[in-house]
Amino acid sequence: MKRCLDAEILKHKRAARTAHAAGYTMHDFRRTAATWLAQDGVPPHVLSAILNHSAGSTMGVTQIYNRFKYGPERRTALEKWAGYVEGISKQKQRRAS
Repeated sequence: MKRCLDAEILKHKRAARTAHAAGYTMHDFRRTAATWLAQDGVPPHVLSAILNHSAGSTMGVTQIYNRFKYGPERRTALEKWAGYVEGISKQKQRRAS
C-alpha cells in the first residue's frame, strides 16, 4: 500500500512542480488524521485514546485514574475520518473518468 501511496504523492508533487519531492512516513498520515479529527471537534481525551497515548502523557493525573477506553467515541470519530478519506478517493475516481 505504501508503495502505491508513494507513487501517487510523487506524481502530484511533480504535477504541482514542487521543488522538493521528499518522502513521507505512515506517521505523517497519523498526524494528518489527528489534526483533521481535532478540527472536526473530536475531544482531546478521545483523540488521545485513538492515538494510544500512554496514561498521563496529555491529561496528567486524570488520565491515570480514568481507564475508560472511549470505544464508541473512537469508532464514531474514525468512521468520520474514513468517510472523509473515501470522499477524497471518490472525487479522484470521478476526475479520472
